[in-house]
Amino acid sequence: MQRVIQRSLVLPLIGVLFVALSIPQFAFAADSFTATPAVIDGKGKVREILHYSMTVVNTTKHLVSIYPWVTDIDTTRGESGVSDLAGTRQKELSESLARWIEVTRGSVDLLPGEQKDVPVTIQINLAAKPGLYHSTIHLSYGGTRPDAEANKAETMDVSVNIEVLDDINERLQLNNFVPTKGVFSSDSASFDYNIENIGNRGEVPRGKIRIYDKSGREVATVDANQEGKRLEPSSKAMLSSVWASGDSFGRYKAMLDLEYGGRGTLQDTVFFWVVPWKKMLSMFLSLIVLSVAAAIVLHSYGASRRRSLRAESSGGRFSRKDQWKESEKDEEEEWEQPLPTRSRRIKELRQVEPPPPVHTRLHREMSESPGATHLSDMPKADMSSHKVILGKREPPPPPRVNVVNLKR
Repeated sequence: MQRVIQRSLVLPLIGVLFVALSIPQFAFAADSFTATPAVIDGKGKVREILHYSMTVVNTTKHLVSIYPWVTDIDTTRGESGVSDLAGTRQKELSESLARWIEVTRGSVDLLPGEQKDVPVTIQINLAAKPGLYHSTIHLSYGGTRPDAEANKAETMDVSVNIEVLDDINERLQLNNFVPTKGVFSSDSASFDYNIENIGNRGEVPRGKIRIYDKSGREVATVDANQEGKRLEPSSKAMLSSVWASGDSFGRYKAMLDLEYGGRGTLQDTVFFWVVPWKKMLSMFLSLIVLSVAAAIVLHSYGASRRRSLRAESSGGRFSRKDQWKESEKDEEEEWEQPLPTRSRRIKELRQVEPPPPVHTRLHREMSESPGATHLSDMPKADMSSHKVILGKREPPPPPRVNVVNLKR
């Protein structure tokens, strides 16, 4: 009888012990498992998704169930807020790091000595402001959320620190850069350039416009955006600059070189002409006037020189007024006279003999026929049969006369 009672008691005890061993243990200390890393640090911009992982290891010889849950840390109070897996209820979504963290919503069961990686995903909210955010991932014993919160005193914590970076997009776009004219006729050249801010931060472009001549030599620099105009996001602005070209002439190149933000640059190049036609016209007219004045002076000097020469040859008998009239009269007569007699002076008188005249046989026959003084007086028969033969005869010597021979 006693043996039957003992057998009936052993079987229930074995069943109770088996059930007890099969149920997860929650009353063990937190050092029965480990979680690494202890701290998760990261940086990111809005809309960015960060991926991390925790490694949990069961250091016991029995089954362990762990439930992760997240809370925000208020650095001003030094306390953890009340939260569930979705994050702290009292904070806005843009301010709660716990609500950006995604971990498994179920328990993590670990067999004796087993190791598992628990993924952690952090999606930074679109409306998050730049700054540092803190939260804690709690790993507590339990299979449900109430069980995990009840074992808060025996938990393993992993700190999460995320810095939200300022999403700065510094971007300017140069739509065009042109001279206001293709050819500048004045003493200045102006340029227009249209700039658009396609970033998310206001910018003040600054730089230079460099002017080069046709040989590639830099001749001038002009300040671009000298007034310091600021372009806000999604805005456009038309800026202008002026180069005082002065007396420059020819084809030039203008290169725009702008800087903005940290490392942003804008560059462009245009060509243009500088032709100051008003100044060139005035210089041309001045040259004509000077040429006419020089011609008048030279003519006056030549006339005065000729008058002085005539005065020297005449012995200075005339006054200046008479000399002027006489010089004009002499010039007119000089141009009317034949070329050999112009402006010639008689320097010598010489007596010469004239050459002997040349006579023909016709003249001799006429002289022999009595009463014939002309060809018509000769007989017709003789005229028809008469042949003219040129011949030279020796005339009687002429009387001596005085002949003037001009010689320079």
